[in-house]
Amino acid sequence: MRQTYCVVVLLAFALSFFLVNLARAEEKGRGCDCGTVDFHTGIDLNAPAGTPIQAEDDGVVVKVEGNEQAAVYSSTGGFCGRYIVLRHDYKNGRSVFTRYAQLGAIADKQGRGIKEGQKIKAGERIGTIGKAGLLHFEVRPVASKPNAETSLFHKDDPTMAWTKYQPVNPNDFDFDRYAGRQPKKQ
Repeated sequence: MRQTYCVVVLLAFALSFFLVNLARAEEKGRGCDCGTVDFHTGIDLNAPAGTPIQAEDDGVVVKVEGNEQAAVYSSTGGFCGRYIVLRHDYKNGRSVFTRYAQLGAIADKQGRGIKEGQKIKAGERIGTIGKAGLLHFEVRPVASKPNAETSLFHKDDPTMAWTKYQPVNPNDFDFDRYAGRQPKKQ
């Protein structure tokens, strides 16, 4: 009985979240719809479909979502389509997750698919811009306050651990400073 109730509550939440976001998408007529009207979990960068996407920093792939219609069931996840999440671990003990969403393909320069657990180097191609013509990019430092609501949704799925951490503005995040290293030369 209790399990049935939990399933019904989760399905009701998912349906209401879907309908609200569908209405918002129609109202806005554009954008990636990752997040909510009041809170967007990252930044959207416009580029033509097919434009290569490169990893921000060295890391390990923790999530590959190949479904173009994928949703992240949480108050801040939204409907971001095909995406990849990398975890970047630094020598100073800090970690950060980056998510690249609205992708057309998740593949390296040779067109080979990218797999969970795969090591990625900074600047390495991890995918291409999708038909929406934008990249949704977000940064989630592990040091940030955990999101208790999201943790409940994905507590049994280690590939979704990144959703526990609050996103920060990618424009204000300094990877080198966070990693405790000298800035890379441009």
